[in-house]
Amino acid sequence: MLLGLVWFLTGCDSLRGPHQGIVAPAVQGRVLDETTLEPVAGARVYRSAGSTSAPSPAERHGGEVLQEPAPASTERDGSFRLGEIRAGYLLFERTPPLLISLRVEHSRYRMFSTNVDLLKVQPVQTPAGPVIPVGDLHLTPKQP
Repeated sequence: MLLGLVWFLTGCDSLRGPHQGIVAPAVQGRVLDETTLEPVAGARVYRSAGSTSAPSPAERHGGEVLQEPAPASTERDGSFRLGEIRAGYLLFERTPPLLISLRVEHSRYRMFSTNVDLLKVQPVQTPAGPVIPVGDLHLTPKQP
């Protein structure tokens, strides 16, 4: 009897966890200077997914901070790509976010932030997986 139960549990796919699911697709775009339309190299692009407003640092839990994806750095042509976010689940898959917040920082430019509504911008299927194209993001130079 006990041997039968062990055999059943080890053979059951739904109990072999944690499973992996894509929580947020990859994001790609380009960062440009707003006045010259030249590419901005070395800008840092951050992504957060979930609610419409970012929680204050005091409201964030340690696990949430550890799960944040690493920022991307723009290339010489201003392009960037943030990889997909995967998460494990045991019984129930996490609901994908409907909003992705992007923040771009560079020492010579003002910080830029925007939201991408995933109900309006659909991911494009590529050989590497789904990608959200955000197009060109324009940074405003800081005044001297």
